[in-house]
Amino acid sequence: MEFNNQITPQNNLAKFIEFMQKATEIADIIPKVKAKTERAYKAIHSLDKSVKYSTLQAYLKEYGSFINQTTWLTGLCVCPRSADYYDNVPVENLNLQLNTIINFVYLHELAQKITSSAFEKLLKKLQENGY
Repeated sequence: MEFNNQITPQNNLAKFIEFMQKATEIADIIPKVKAKTERAYKAIHSLDKSVKYSTLQAYLKEYGSFINQTTWLTGLCVCPRSADYYDNVPVENLNLQLNTIINFVYLHELAQKITSSAFEKLLKKLQENGY
């Protein structure tokens, strides 16, 4: 799998990522995200292309569905690719994709935090109304 970024210009994505990172600081989820992205950072710093590839595939397996659900917002979608395809992908491109995955982990955790907070407020309101 790889990213297909043909919907949104790169500068719009960069603005979105900047906004999302600021929101995660406010939502206080950075420690959780750092733990979840540690493997991606290690892969970026690895000199082994197969480590980068396998790490990317693991993250795409976990977050691919979420990424595709946010295509309308980010312009990115996950497309299936064979392992042979990545033989010709430059290491820099793999690093870029891993960095993008890290940003999606931020977005996913932020979405979880917002959803959790909204759900807690709903439960509290229902409880207050006697349900």
